[in-house]
Amino acid sequence: MPGTLIRSGGYLENVRVGSANTSEAFALNVWRAYMDNLAMGGTYNATVYAYSPATGEWYAMDCRETGNYVTCTGGNNAVVYLS
Repeated sequence: MPGTLIRSGGYLENVRVGSANTSEAFALNVWRAYMDNLAMGGTYNATVYAYSPATGEWYAMDCRETGNYVTCTGGNNAVVYLS
C-alpha cells in the first residue's frame, strides 16, 4: 500500500498521506469528508471538499476506488489513500 500511514482502523479507516504536498491534517479532513459522503448515501467514487489548515483554503478531491483502497487526488497536488 502506498503512502505513509497516519491513522489506522477498520475498513476505510486507514488514512495514508500520498505526497509531500499533503499534510496529515488535510489528509484526515479528506477522510472525514469522504466518510460523510458515504454516510449520506454517496458512492465510493466521489468528489469531496476538504479544508486545508496549512493554506486556509477548501479543495476538491476526486476520490476513486482502485481495488483494495480509495485514492483521492486534487487540491495542490495532494494525494490521500484510504483503505
